Amino acid sequence: MRQLAGEQSLANISDVILTSHRVRLTSQAVGSNEVISIMLDELASCGLTRTSKPIFLILAGISALFGIYLASGFGGNAVSTLSLMLVAAFVILYFATRRQELGLASAGDAIRVQTQGIRADAVVEFIDAVEEAKNARYLLRSTA
Repeated sequence: MRQLAGEQSLANISDVILTSHRVRLTSQAVGSNEVISIMLDELASCGLTRTSKPIFLILAGISALFGIYLASGFGGNAVSTLSLMLVAAFVILYFATRRQELGLASAGDAIRVQTQGIRADAVVEFIDAVEEAKNARYLLRSTA
């Protein structure tokens, strides 16, 4: 990335770089290349979205209760083993479907980055840094 006059790098997270003038996503994968740059003056919102599917935990609980009921009624190890496997599958599905996404939007485009494996408080610190940099740009422009 070529820096603008007076631009300084402030923070980065995943493939997103925050400078004193802009936020830029540079992403490369097999068969695709993406560069999205949003000037801080144009940035409208930023946020962290975390989603999960708690239905899988509910199904795990129901499977566990149903397995206990069937195992006590029929006394079969096969039923309890099958129930335990089903409970484990639902718990694994729950953790596999959890998502955490950083979103930075302007009127024209948006930067969305999956941030699994990065602590939520680290993402919030990055959002705080974006807001501070945007505020600094605003104060610089209003005093000039």
